[in-house]
Amino acid sequence: LADGGGGGVGGGGVADTPWKRLHCEVREAISTPARAPSPAPPPAPSAVALTFSVRKLPAGCCCEGEEGIFEAFAQLAQPRVLLESSRTIPGFSRYSFAAGAPCLGPHSFTVAFHRAGNVARCAGPGAPFGERSVEGAEAFFEMLASLLPGVPVHSPAAFDFAGGLVGYIGYELRPNAPAATEDGDVPDACFLFVDRFLAYDHLLGETFACSLEGKGEQTAPWAHSEEAERMARCELKVQAPAECPPPEEIKFSVRHSHEEYLECVERCQELIRAGETYELCLTTRFEAPAAVSPLAVFRKLRRLNAAPYGFMYDFREVPGSDHGFAVLGSSPERFLSVD
Repeated sequence: LADGGGGGVGGGGVADTPWKRLHCEVREAISTPARAPSPAPPPAPSAVALTFSVRKLPAGCCCEGEEGIFEAFAQLAQPRVLLESSRTIPGFSRYSFAAGAPCLGPHSFTVAFHRAGNVARCAGPGAPFGERSVEGAEAFFEMLASLLPGVPVHSPAAFDFAGGLVGYIGYELRPNAPAATEDGDVPDACFLFVDRFLAYDHLLGETFACSLEGKGEQTAPWAHSEEAERMARCELKVQAPAECPPPEEIKFSVRHSHEEYLECVERCQELIRAGETYELCLTTRFEAPAAVSPLAVFRKLRRLNAAPYGFMYDFREVPGSDHGFAVLGSSPERFLSVD
């Protein structure tokens, strides 16, 4: 998981919370006895046992140079995801991963969770269910875990990623968080189950085609297919989203003035001195209306701020949402990993 910034009792929702309510929330988070476990979600259909296939592509099929894996991603249609180490640090960041339509297989699906209504929705060829009531964030995490038993935990390749769920979890899923209303129908959490992808080794300049295959399937692994090679050569014949260039100038509005933000900082310090918490990560929000494609924004971001952990999640027709959306970022650190 990459730490996209913010955190704690923050993430854009703290600064606009009345401080009396914030004080109560912090106190409740510290003093309230542990709650009884949330009711377990209905069991998901038995996960298919999957095997991991990987093939190093020949030099003529490789993504060329540092930009190759990004261009392989840019040609794809939604849903598509990119985990990118545009800044390579030996021993710290080395690989990038790209996946998306039409190079998604029979086990792929999207799953979205809306805290308002406590409902999770799935869509895609491998969707384990259509719509399900999930009572709260804890039950949602339990449901996510139930979708993964058939995925190999460790990759037999040099890199750690072996496919599975790629996406985001919003701050509103933390315990005792107030209900979010600002972002309309954008899910509080959304993932794409990736069963086919390209991996690029920035250190050695090598490209790998990877796929998750069901045991007993009669077809050859996608990792050994011509389509995987065409994806690496950027030769897919798909209608990728138009890349509208960003305007010369974008005017942002900020939720809090400089004086208001300083006042919020002072309030945080008061709570820390009072012993209510030892850390608060205070954030605010910048907004700007602009007719620009997410890919164009990310293309510029990765050039201006190359980072070990960059990401772009570009979703379309997410169950429960009326329109597509994208989440993108550039982080210098990884929040946690699983050994």
